[in-house]
Amino acid sequence: MQKVTALTLLLGIGWLVLVAITLRGTVEMGLLAGLYTFAGDFAHPWRAQFHTDLSLNVFLIALWLLYRARSWQVGLLWGLLALMAGALFTLPYVVIAMIREKGDWRKVLLGRHFKAAESRY
Repeated sequence: MQKVTALTLLLGIGWLVLVAITLRGTVEMGLLAGLYTFAGDFAHPWRAQFHTDLSLNVFLIALWLLYRARSWQVGLLWGLLALMAGALFTLPYVVIAMIREKGDWRKVLLGRHFKAAESRY
């Protein structure tokens, strides 16, 4: 259980850092500038590679959220939030899931599919 607490703390700190950086960018440049920067970065080959890689990972996380949700409607909402907000949404989601499942990673990863997977073994 202590490992879960350390990971939860680490994810919480990461989320706070991300919130601070996001607030700074929003205050100094506005939200729309973030969209222009993201789109404009595709003109640079390495920034395009980074953003494509990151976007594919966020899409994969959105699919996982859809898979593990208690219903496809809730999963769709969680997936869309992950696509729109990235780690601002997914970090708290994972922390809450870990707390709810008392650190059982099988339950965290499988969500509603855990009982079916458990009966196979």
